[in-house]
Amino acid sequence: MSNKKQSCILHFGTAKTGTTALQFGLANYDDGETTFARLPIAPDNPNQSEPLVLAGFGEADIQQCIDDYPNWMASGDKLRWPNSVPMKFMLRTKRPPDVQIYKTALTKSITSMPHRRLIYSGEALFGNPRCAGGLIGQFREHFDRIDAVCYLRTCAGAFLSRFKQRLTAADPVMFYSDGMSQDLNELIYRDAFYLKQWKEALADENLHLAIYSTKALKNGDIIDDFCDRMSLDASRVRRIRTNVSFGAEATAVLATISYFGDVPADNTYFERNKRYFNVLMSQFGTGKLSLSDAFADRLHDANKDALDWIDQQCGQEFTRAYSKGTHVLDKHEDLLDICHGLIPELTEFLVARAGRKFRKLPRDIKRFGEHMSRILSEPDPFPTRQLPDDFNGAQYLALNPDLARAQADPEQHFLHHGCFEGRFY
Repeated sequence: MSNKKQSCILHFGTAKTGTTALQFGLANYDDGETTFARLPIAPDNPNQSEPLVLAGFGEADIQQCIDDYPNWMASGDKLRWPNSVPMKFMLRTKRPPDVQIYKTALTKSITSMPHRRLIYSGEALFGNPRCAGGLIGQFREHFDRIDAVCYLRTCAGAFLSRFKQRLTAADPVMFYSDGMSQDLNELIYRDAFYLKQWKEALADENLHLAIYSTKALKNGDIIDDFCDRMSLDASRVRRIRTNVSFGAEATAVLATISYFGDVPADNTYFERNKRYFNVLMSQFGTGKLSLSDAFADRLHDANKDALDWIDQQCGQEFTRAYSKGTHVLDKHEDLLDICHGLIPELTEFLVARAGRKFRKLPRDIKRFGEHMSRILSEPDPFPTRQLPDDFNGAQYLALNPDLARAQADPEQHFLHHGCFEGRFY
């Protein structure tokens, strides 16, 4: 019998939202057998970095990693989710690490944990063949199966075409689009190089393919068009229907878990965590969680009142960029920074649904606006708006007693205020 652990899920998403899956989509998925890993952006992207997140990574291990590689810094606090499930430590780097740091951290994570499964999320494999080859080989050493989850963007095709030799017939692959037809048109279909990479990758009939998207399954032409353009036999594609989406990466991982058999596709995952999702959705005024199509429609249709309120805070330029799609917003870093400073969750909610029409959703939009205005009137402990890395660090909590109280009793806090004051990860 093999001494390798059962399986490894590789999840490749976008840099801006790649941590969502781990911070949100998997936080409640605590089966005692899962290790979460999030590695930084590729070393040859010196202007970008992502936190390294290793669940169960002990304090001594973190200190050793810092000692071994002085250019790493730790946030210093063990973070917990509202449901008190111990999650992870976060490491971040001021300058890009070399490939050995990736390997060292990954080996520590895999070998020090008794878990059978590792879920890896990140883009460290892209753009750096040396780094990518080493990491894929590292995964192969420890796991019998690699489950690759690729966002329908350029980098996913590059990964498959460049490294599919390291994947075996036992390694399923899922693609997900979350209805991002603009990404397909702008980033793949109109670029001969990436289109060629995708076609070459998909020509490997050993790859098990699944494509999911709430929008795509309501409008099957997106998937059908993709198959046509890629010369892909549609019968090879398993279409997964998921009617709840809290951001592309979160939904992708939930769909992946369903696809690979850990959670049935009938949304048992959400049933298990209905209490938490009820609280989460209260900020949007949707009431109790429903798993019906009507609920999905209301969730995806966002609301005009909220966007109007954002307009008042940061100008109509946001709306104009937003209406053209997230790929346009990516070019407006100042707008994204402003929006993340205003309210990260609402920003994610809106940006993830670019191009959708809005209709009234929150019952208490006036109280919501008044509450956010009060927050905005208070001194910003991090004026640079670099919130995602340390948003709930000890320093920030000390400067934000409301946020500290929210962590102590998140359900009552959310229900009382009707919105998030911060992220809990």
